[in-house]
Amino acid sequence: MNNKVVFAFVFSLLSILALSAQNVSAASTADVSIPIGSGQPAQTCVITDSCYIPNPVIIDVDGTVTWTNNDSVIHTVTSGVPITPDGVFDSGIFSSGQTFSQSFSQVGSFDYFCQVHPWMTGVVTVQEIVVLDSDGDGYTTDGSGLGLDCDDSNPAINPSATEI
Repeated sequence: MNNKVVFAFVFSLLSILALSAQNVSAASTADVSIPIGSGQPAQTCVITDSCYIPNPVIIDVDGTVTWTNNDSVIHTVTSGVPITPDGVFDSGIFSSGQTFSQSFSQVGSFDYFCQVHPWMTGVVTVQEIVVLDSDGDGYTTDGSGLGLDCDDSNPAINPSATEI
């Protein structure tokens, strides 16, 4: 077989593999509904955990959650636990048909509730972006999008790390 053909094939294959190792899940968005009847005192949403739908909501770091008030009464989306806001975010009062959006730049779990109807509670879970590593032996969560492999000892990839 011609050496130039083999070289071209190997080069093409390595280029494709390098590009695929750089795929990063994009910062995502999520929509949360405040359904009709959530503000009623004897509502069933507490029993079925559906005062906010979905609940919990899972988003990538740097993602955004948008809440829509589909109920006929006012609500809030306030971080913390009922009667104890923690100050991370607060929609203020918003009416039927209005929305509130919040971006999340830190990984973690964020409780929230409605200050007007404190039985309405929810959770936003923010997860790290996973980047496939460059040699296929594991994952890195550096979020760089460069496919850098934090556990690779190949000096061409990461000269200061050790293979695990």
